[in-house]
Amino acid sequence: MAALVFFDAVGLLAASTETMTIENPIAVGYYIRIDTSPIQLKQDLTSDAPLTTYAGCTTLNVLSTFPARLSVKIRATSQAGGNWTAYVRPASLPKGQSRTRVCVKGEGIDQTVFQAGSKVKVAEVTVIVMPN
Repeated sequence: MAALVFFDAVGLLAASTETMTIENPIAVGYYIRIDTSPIQLKQDLTSDAPLTTYAGCTTLNVLSTFPARLSVKIRATSQAGGNWTAYVRPASLPKGQSRTRVCVKGEGIDQTVFQAGSKVKVAEVTVIVMPN
């Protein structure tokens, strides 16, 4: 609807307005925010090879507009190499705020390629999100 305004040679004569409604649709998309922090690795003393096996976990805070299923993959990023595995528990998260844990383990890591006392990124975890 539009406002109707009538003019004459002298100026505004009369105005007629009708109430109108403008719809404001919103396209609700998939939104997820995952707050992360680095995973601190420590020697896995329960391993058969504790000198070359490291493990650690971190908690992820998640805010999502949809029920989500998370998975993770990991790859070595340094000369230390190693065989890396990672998992996320729980993997299925509800809509809204939730928390989950990501844990990683690296076996056969050659830490002799680094200078003693240095902090080096040895692996990278990718979080994969799918609607549940």
